[in-house]
Amino acid sequence: LDGLPESYFDGRLTETIDGVDKFVVTTKNPDYGPVMRFAKNPETRKSMLVAFNSRCHMNIPILQEAVDLRREMAHILGYRTHAEGVLSDQMAETPEAVLAMLGEVRGAFAGFHKVKVDELTELKKQDMGDKPFDGFFDWDLGYYGRIFAETTYSYDAEDAKQYFPVEHVVGAILNIFKNMLGLQISKIDRAETVWHPDVEVFEVREAHDATKLVGYFCLDLYSREGKLNNSAQYPVSDGYVRPDGTRHPPVSALMTNFSRPQGSASALLLHSEVNTLMHEIGHVFHHLCARTKWSIFHYGKLERDFIEVPSKMLENWSWQPEVLKQISKHHVTGLALPDDKIQQLVDLRRVYSQFGNIGVVFIALYDMAIHNSSSHVDVLQTFVEMSKEIVCSDQGSGEMVPKLGNITHLMSGYDARYYSYLWSEVCGADMFASRFLKEGLDNPQTGMDYRTEVLQPGASRPAHISIAQFLGRKPNSAAFFSNSK
Repeated sequence: LDGLPESYFDGRLTETIDGVDKFVVTTKNPDYGPVMRFAKNPETRKSMLVAFNSRCHMNIPILQEAVDLRREMAHILGYRTHAEGVLSDQMAETPEAVLAMLGEVRGAFAGFHKVKVDELTELKKQDMGDKPFDGFFDWDLGYYGRIFAETTYSYDAEDAKQYFPVEHVVGAILNIFKNMLGLQISKIDRAETVWHPDVEVFEVREAHDATKLVGYFCLDLYSREGKLNNSAQYPVSDGYVRPDGTRHPPVSALMTNFSRPQGSASALLLHSEVNTLMHEIGHVFHHLCARTKWSIFHYGKLERDFIEVPSKMLENWSWQPEVLKQISKHHVTGLALPDDKIQQLVDLRRVYSQFGNIGVVFIALYDMAIHNSSSHVDVLQTFVEMSKEIVCSDQGSGEMVPKLGNITHLMSGYDARYYSYLWSEVCGADMFASRFLKEGLDNPQTGMDYRTEVLQPGASRPAHISIAQFLGRKPNSAAFFSNSK
């Protein structure tokens, strides 16, 4: 674990094995991510990646069976492929439209990705000095990606992290949503009703009339044993009109796996985690602000390629200099993130965006490859082949250890719809640039238009109508590709 920051070891459990005290490191994100970015020993990084990718490997045969059954059901229903069937009620409508969009994004990003991998490969060669170069492997990407950011852009993610204490970031983000959507947000005591002492409960009311309840949401932010190892928003209860005409308020929950605070110290977030928080809280307020008569149309029936649109749009806030000033506060000095660090972060956005999106393109194309075939597809072999082709995956000699067994989206409603993240980012970039960036991030009328036209209808009307009502036209991809240049 040489190279890990001192904070990584604060409060970390140890075990004595063969008379040697060893730190306990899990595959949960707060443990895994820092090891992949900071551990100097490549064997440590390799061991972590293999352990991480091997999680739930017993799910791969189950995925194979599910894909075969989905294809069989599609044929019974008269569709050529599973993708053809499930896309018929989405914004994209057809596999051809999805593949065209993914092809356009891949074409725009693939060259950049290859160049950056080559640059990171050179960094590794320099780092190895006189040692023989053994190749650039999957477990090198995070480590040399961090070094690249530090040497090329002078950006130190761990240093920037000191400016993002959880309590301040959450409060600042909630304040953004409060002002944007015309809401009152108050923390309330519901200790007797929540599932863990970490959970905080908030009540949301209309800003113009506090007697009008909008709904409730819960925040469960910190990693713990037995907790799901991802970040996601969950609708606990949808809103609807009761038989007596009163309204049942929606209840939403946000689960994340941020590192726990140690002692009296604040828990600190990477900027990527701040971005995740903005995204997921966006889902919370989409759920709370939907207002339909029937619960079935409140949120659950939203098109998959629309449900991510508001949250992908809202990620743009965490890259704006004026917003970074609002949501940052050094946990010791109380100062906001300095201008030079903000500029370093903004300059890095293109690199992060293109690297991240080529990974999304890979999973989305893989998803289509296994679900848009009219005949049997080997899910494991296809994954291995496409990962090498699209993201230059290399795990050296021996059999590749794919992370296929823990891509939960393929078994939780995103089958043939993983493209939704990119489709939504395209729409979200247009909405942000055409309305909020043009009219002002804190323009109350723009915020209310967003709430009224995009969030409030829920699934009671087709999503393309909601987006067109907000934009005044159909969305286009110009802003998305502009952000990535």
